[in-house]
Amino acid sequence: MKGKGLPLLVYLNNNGEEIDRILGYLPPNEYLKRIKNIVSGNNTFLSLKNKFNGGSRNINVLSLLAQKCDSYKESEFCDQVYSYIYNNKLKFNSEIIFKSEIIFGKRQLEYAGDTSYLMSLKENYNDPDKQKTIYNTLINYYQNNGDSDKESDIYKKYSDLFLSDINILNAYAWRMTEIQSNLEDALDKSIMAIKLSSNDLEQKANVLDTKAEILWLLNRYDEAISTINIAIEINPESDYFKGQRTKFKNSQNQE
Repeated sequence: MKGKGLPLLVYLNNNGEEIDRILGYLPPNEYLKRIKNIVSGNNTFLSLKNKFNGGSRNINVLSLLAQKCDSYKESEFCDQVYSYIYNNKLKFNSEIIFKSEIIFGKRQLEYAGDTSYLMSLKENYNDPDKQKTIYNTLINYYQNNGDSDKESDIYKKYSDLFLSDINILNAYAWRMTEIQSNLEDALDKSIMAIKLSSNDLEQKANVLDTKAEILWLLNRYDEAISTINIAIEINPESDYFKGQRTKFKNSQNQE
């Protein structure tokens, strides 16, 4: 059994087979509906899996399986489901087709280290959410394989596309501090994110911390200290920010 997310509830039958799983929070009415379906065996993962293994290629069965397979990201069975959808695209709606394409692209990465399919998807989809999914898939692949050069390159291109998204700008800038790459570009984007976060002080403080970290790595200690001081003014109770300031001051004193 493999799954990621909290909470994750897995339901087994007397034979130890997984009937279904519930990933994440559900409102009470929806949760009760899911439990009733699990008890009755109605459209559960196991019932749909048995139909598929029995030869059913009904579009509704496959569509429901594709949705459920979001919670079974490492399942060989789900690979079969997505492979069938990928090879029979005209039968399915665009969202399910996209999921199957992402799964196919991931397998190309994992088994052959081939990024060409996902790179081609980037050109085929203009929808921002789909672009984010494609870029994050590539970024995670390079990160998990320790290829910092390619990760920093693709992450920069990703952040270039979403210059008005605070979360992407800050995540990119912070990640660059971790792998110490693209620091000048990361600094520029942290400044953009600070301007965008003017209406959310908590978020602004976190981005200020990112900017301060970059300045510290660039040996611009005075600026790092003044920047983290602004974050501390916003959140004077943060021991983390205070620890950052101590780190910066220690570096300054060692000059």
